[in-house]
Amino acid sequence: MSEDGRGRWARGWMVGALLGLLLGLSAWGQPDGRAGKVSPEIHFHQREKAALLGLPRGEARARLSALGIAGPELLAEDCGLYVSSPLSEVEIAQLAASGIVISRSNYVPPVPGRHPRGFYLARVRYSALPLVEADARILSLVSAEYQSCPKNDLGAVMINADDVHAGAGVTARTGAGIKIAVADSGLDLTHPDIPTPAEAYDMTDGTDPASWGTDVTNLVTPHGTHVTGTVLGRGTQSGGQYKGAAPGATLHFYKIGDDSTAGAAAADEIEAVNRALATGCRIFTMSYGGYDTFMDGSSLTCQAIDAAVSAGMAVFISAGNARPPRRTTPRSRWRPAPPRA
Repeated sequence: MSEDGRGRWARGWMVGALLGLLLGLSAWGQPDGRAGKVSPEIHFHQREKAALLGLPRGEARARLSALGIAGPELLAEDCGLYVSSPLSEVEIAQLAASGIVISRSNYVPPVPGRHPRGFYLARVRYSALPLVEADARILSLVSAEYQSCPKNDLGAVMINADDVHAGAGVTARTGAGIKIAVADSGLDLTHPDIPTPAEAYDMTDGTDPASWGTDVTNLVTPHGTHVTGTVLGRGTQSGGQYKGAAPGATLHFYKIGDDSTAGAAAADEIEAVNRALATGCRIFTMSYGGYDTFMDGSSLTCQAIDAAVSAGMAVFISAGNARPPRRTTPRSRWRPAPPRA
């Protein structure tokens, strides 16, 4: 087959897969019984993972990442499990025995006016999906394996943070006394500009502090170190010339990027948001971007963020630098700030 032929075949396959997924989503949850509680995305992921059984773990992860799937397990799905009310410890234990393992510490409550139902993060074995359909306590099951990717920004120079440090026309502030949570690919703790974190966890290892790792290094990309320096780098290496936007703030760092592609699963992003809120962080920042199914603010990650904002935490998520060149208006592109008077 020629290169053009292969390209047409690949594009045709992707369009067909997308149409199939969209048709499944349109039927999901309809009252005529054509679909049930389980999102079609989960069934799609199940089929794709089944084809990878027997492959080395690294190769399987790479193939899933190419499809935009961040799930670490081939026989189970990381999900958002929607319920009408929080479950008891007995109910959680019963579900765990059936292959539906709920993360107790990762319950995201309803947000009035935006998200009417609360959900738990859960790892659900595909063999337990029929039980989900039959369990009246479970309202719906949504995949938490959509993938985000690291996106760079242009730093404090764009927002004139040096004026705030110097107190030019405003009260001088450096972020001292403020806890800032950074969720990113990983962090080089040996860099002289990076302060020792108040806490640092690898969210890709588990679901709570007891199972998260504490090694937050990532050899795939330095993105997390770059972003952390942009946020609160101390300026040590440059003699104070190059500092972050809040060089006096206290760092909480949460590694969400995996060690294969640095992609982040929605489940790990939600764990990071929840942990930052639980530890009293005033600010949470995550310079990752991606696409979800509906792009309307109804995703699991969006609900976790809305709940955190409602509880008083300021949350900043980057839009990213990438843009499709033929479908982006000029006002979407960054321009230098006008000269200061």
